[in-house]
Amino acid sequence: MAPDPWLSIYDDTYHLAQEIAEKVHERERYLRNGENPARVNVTIRTMMKKLNERIAQLRDSLLRSVSTRQMYPSRSSAILLCLKWLVLLF
Repeated sequence: MAPDPWLSIYDDTYHLAQEIAEKVHERERYLRNGENPARVNVTIRTMMKKLNERIAQLRDSLLRSVSTRQMYPSRSSAILLCLKWLVLLF
């Protein structure tokens, strides 16, 4: 059985969110040490834009899976809800 087409997008999105969390932690460390976090801030901002793009791709892929009856709408809604929480964390 072939894997769901949205699954690889989800994995990429999840890993990107983890990288962002690490960069936020790094920024906090810079602030605690009195260092300038400007470079890290730019990186975080760029990564957040990419995260939003990936979430949009994932949403589109999930909606396609629902419309072609490859997935139940409730499963798609649950995944999208988790992504919304993920975005709210940052």
